[in-house]
Amino acid sequence: MDPDPTSTHKGETREERIREFHEENDPPVVGLREGTMLHVEGNKMTLRGPFAARIFQKGKTPTEHPPDEQDAAEDLSFLLV
Repeated sequence: MDPDPTSTHKGETREERIREFHEENDPPVVGLREGTMLHVEGNKMTLRGPFAARIFQKGKTPTEHPPDEQDAAEDLSFLLV
């Protein structure tokens, strides 16, 4: 999900592809890094794993959300549709 600044690849980044997706679609997109997952229990969703996730919403700047640490999980339930 995070582009390698030393890469010689000249294609689109994932962020650019998601931005293009949002030109025609409204649902948010959650970028999960390796080793992370979304945990849903009842009506509550949290991020678990060692890394933050990046949330892309149409018309907004992407935001970083930290994983669940010692039961201080950020509630990501707003993403449930």
